[in-house]
Amino acid sequence: MRQKTIYFSINSLIHSVSCFLILLFCSFHTHADSYAQEVSIQAQATSPKTVIVRWQLQSAAETIPISYFEVERSIDGRNFTTIETIQSNDVEYYSFVDKKAFASRLHYRLKILNTVGKVTYSETMPVDVILSLASNQFVPSKVETSYIKIHLPSADKHATVQIYDADGVLYFSVEADKSPLIIDINGWQNGEYFVHFRSAQRTEVNQMLVER
Repeated sequence: MRQKTIYFSINSLIHSVSCFLILLFCSFHTHADSYAQEVSIQAQATSPKTVIVRWQLQSAAETIPISYFEVERSIDGRNFTTIETIQSNDVEYYSFVDKKAFASRLHYRLKILNTVGKVTYSETMPVDVILSLASNQFVPSKVETSYIKIHLPSADKHATVQIYDADGVLYFSVEADKSPLIIDINGWQNGEYFVHFRSAQRTEVNQMLVER
């Protein structure tokens, strides 16, 4: 009877340890597989043949040991090529500027590698690339004052106007419903800016030089 009791005790112990290891293994893989979902990614065309990719680590992802990110680009959304590798440096926000966006529509995603070699991918972001500029019919090509005056087309009663600098930083954004639109640019650096104009009738990008 004592031998039988010991036998069952050992079996119970082995079973308990096995269950614990299985749960630990599943927990590890579930945790490792989850960190790609904790990265939010955005990609936007800001100037001709230029796309800025930004991503943010959510609060739960900050404790996960990510080694590095690979920014990948694709023309068809299926076959991707790595265009940049960025090391993780324990910050929440990352960005990369692709200045060689060569097609009218491209797809971007992140390949994410953690410190134990586990690889996952972010969601894929499609981007309509700006290949050419408009003729500056409504936007001044050069500004030498402390304000910008934009004359909205009469047919476009409601339009979104956004202005980015050459590095893809958003300087101004508004839903405009009157013309002219006057924008105070005190404090802006001299240099190139790109004015994005979107309405139900048109979408265009104008180049503007601020030089005061």
